Amino acid sequence: MIIRKAELRDLLKLVEFDSMLKKEYVRYNKEYFKSVDETDFKKEITEYITNKIRSEKDAFFVALEDGKIVGMCIAEYEKRPPIFEYRDSGTIDSLYVSPEFRQKGIATALLQESIAWFRSKNLKFAAITVHELNLPAISAYKKVGFRDFCKKMLIEP
Repeated sequence: MIIRKAELRDLLKLVEFDSMLKKEYVRYNKEYFKSVDETDFKKEITEYITNKIRSEKDAFFVALEDGKIVGMCIAEYEKRPPIFEYRDSGTIDSLYVSPEFRQKGIATALLQESIAWFRSKNLKFAAITVHELNLPAISAYKKVGFRDFCKKMLIEP
């Protein structure tokens, strides 16, 4: 397995992965995430992924097996308001591994690469948001050292 930074030549596969990831979001919470029109979604997400690949502030990693992209992960650098002890922090976004390549350490490798990148930026902490029913993801995050921190609650007013 090879982990490297994403490149614009990876765009089509990453848009496909992001579409699959969004479908998983909807599966876990249909009330919170809406299904989007594939045409509109692809245009919007293509622009988002292009910007993330080009970003000097963030890092977009891909995992390859036999030259084929099988996973992705975005490590985002955030500047937080002065009330926070550590104003610079990291966020993991859009971690996805192709279903046929899951349970093979790919998510762990992508997370470890992201954490190493956060360390290289001297960040003191990083966070990730996960649906409480996504137990495989929670297990993967805890495996690399993430811990429960806060609870997000919703209401429909």
